[in-house]
Amino acid sequence: MFARDLTNDFERPIRRLQGSLQEESRREELATRANVFLSVVTLFLGSLFFNLKAVLLLAQSGRIARYALFGAWGSFFVALASIVISLFVRKFEAPFDPVNVIEGMGDGDVDDGAFFEARMLDMAVTTNTNMSINDRIASWLQLAGATILMGFSCAVLFLIAAALNPVDLGTQE
Repeated sequence: MFARDLTNDFERPIRRLQGSLQEESRREELATRANVFLSVVTLFLGSLFFNLKAVLLLAQSGRIARYALFGAWGSFFVALASIVISLFVRKFEAPFDPVNVIEGMGDGDVDDGAFFEARMLDMAVTTNTNMSINDRIASWLQLAGATILMGFSCAVLFLIAAALNPVDLGTQE
């Protein structure tokens, strides 16, 4: 019976610690996703701006090509902006500040139970705060993912429209 009570006493703190560790690993996964998205957007924007003169000549092949090109550019710029915003949302809280904990203890005797409860409360608050920060980052990256997909679709439509209505790239200077 004693072992069962001891187990129940430690289940709640262990769950809070697991939640905190999960949010930390989620934060790392979101940072990795942001870096991948940034690479993809940079690649696509670079490919669309690499030979700007030829791309603009291809855009003259018709309305669909022109609108698709502007849609691709707009989508990739929105994706780039949302990725940059997600990278700057980096305020992440530590479970507790050791200096404040030591100063808060004072000179008197500290009750182990009260100290333990205060740390668990700190852990719960920071886990909830970090979860909301991660949710905000995830929402910006979700927007980036959707606009990357839309930009890629517009780029493919641009290439198809330009191929269906060819423009002589050599005659126009």
